[in-house]
Amino acid sequence: MTRPLISHYLVPAILLAAAALAAAPSAAHADEEYFSGSWPLRLVERPLVLGANMFELRGETLRINMSKDSIGDPISLAPDLFYGVTDKLTVGITHERGICISGDGCNDTIYDDLGVEVLFQLLRAGSLELAAHGGVIVRSFDPFTAGPLLGVRARVALGNIGVIFDPNLYIGALERDLSGDFVDLPVQLQYQLTHQNALFLRTGINGPLDGFGDSVAVPVGLGAVFVISRRVDVGGEFLFTNLAGNGGGVDGRLLLIRGAVRL
Repeated sequence: MTRPLISHYLVPAILLAAAALAAAPSAAHADEEYFSGSWPLRLVERPLVLGANMFELRGETLRINMSKDSIGDPISLAPDLFYGVTDKLTVGITHERGICISGDGCNDTIYDDLGVEVLFQLLRAGSLELAAHGGVIVRSFDPFTAGPLLGVRARVALGNIGVIFDPNLYIGALERDLSGDFVDLPVQLQYQLTHQNALFLRTGINGPLDGFGDSVAVPVGLGAVFVISRRVDVGGEFLFTNLAGNGGGVDGRLLLIRGAVRL
C-alpha cells in the first residue's frame, strides 16, 4: 500500500529532525536579527528565513542537463527571489526549471513553471531552527497544472557540520492525471571547509504517492559554496537525479551553477 509505505519514511524524517533539535545544545545568539550586511559568512550558520526587509536573489542560476544522450539539452535559468517581510516571515517566487535558453524543448516551452512560497520561523535557538513552509506550485502553464505545497524545514548545526531536513508534500489540485500528489524527503549535509567556503552533499527520496514504491527516486548531489562577501556567494553542484532509486543509475545527471545576491 502506498500511504503506509510513505509513513515509514515521512514520519521518521520529521521525528529525526525534531529529535536533533531537542538534543542539540542551544547557542547564545538565538534572538539575533540579521540583515544583508550581517548575514553569516559560514554556510552552516545561515538562517532558514531572511531578516526583515532583506531581498535575496538565489537558486539554481544555471541548470545544464548532463544526462546520457542529452548533454546540454536543455540549458535553463531557474532563479528564486525571496523577501523578508519580518524577521520570522519570508516570502518568495521560485522555479524548478525556469527559463529555457537552449535545447530542443525551448521551441515549445521557454517558460513553463512558477512557485509562490511562504516560510514562517517556528523556532530559532542559536544553531537550531525550525520553519514551516508552504505555497502554490504551478508545474506547467499549458495545460495548467498546479497545487499546494506543504512542508517543514529544520536546520541543525554543530561546529563545522550542518544538516537541513525538508520533508514536503505537493498535492496535485489541478490536472491530477498529469501530476497527482508528490512527496519529497530531502536532506542536505554541509561541511564548513574554511570560514567562507563549504561543501555539501544532498540526497533523500521522492516520488508520487500513487505507486511510490514502484517510482521512488534517490537523488545524490555533491556541491560547493564559495562566499565572496556577506552579500554575494557562488557555487555549483553535480547531481545524479536518481542514483539509487527504482530503475536508478548514473544516466540522469545535472550540472547546477548557483549564485546568490542579498540586498
